Amino acid sequence: MKIAVCVEARPSPAAWGATALALTLPSANVCWLHAGPEPLSSQSVPSGVSAIANVVDAALENVHSQSLASVLATAIKRLGCDAVFCGVLSHECGTGSTGGAIAAQLKIPFVAQAHAVAMHGDQFHVSIHGATMLATVATPWPCVIACVPSAAGLPTLMHSPVVQTFTLDELGIVKQSLRRGLDLKREHIHSTRSKSVKSGAAFLGSVCKPTAAAKR
Repeated sequence: MKIAVCVEARPSPAAWGATALALTLPSANVCWLHAGPEPLSSQSVPSGVSAIANVVDAALENVHSQSLASVLATAIKRLGCDAVFCGVLSHECGTGSTGGAIAAQLKIPFVAQAHAVAMHGDQFHVSIHGATMLATVATPWPCVIACVPSAAGLPTLMHSPVVQTFTLDELGIVKQSLRRGLDLKREHIHSTRSKSVKSGAAFLGSVCKPTAAAKR
């Protein structure tokens, strides 16, 4: 089974947790997957991770999480992965939406808040942190599993993982289609201001409307 673990340039505790869970699965071929303006260093890869796949392009600087998810989903299809593990929250985007967005792009199941995973036939049994209790859910693969942070690191013994590097052009992704986080933040501010103005105008209009008694 080939598992892609999505990691940032500086892997977050949640990315380490995702890696640790992927490595617990028997016969798992674990590949670190990263998309950004710079490639991952092979020196930071823990033992057990057999490969690194980088999607490298300057256009990925400060890219919005939805666009990042689209890039990662395209790379996952190119790699032919059977499952995708990621952290519930990253250092870079920080929205917690990337895993679910990848699953939506690939049209596969998504499970969040995982703290343990086991294989049972053609399914994963995933232990998750619910709102008030722990629960176990079964999901077929391929799927995306977002994992909780791990406080403990993993040993980074000297080894030479296979490194693949893709550009956006090689993946068939148009750079102009990527949304930048700063641009969307500005749009959100503009949209919020516009809604506030419209709401204020509607409120003033309702206040100024004559009552039924005044009409009579």
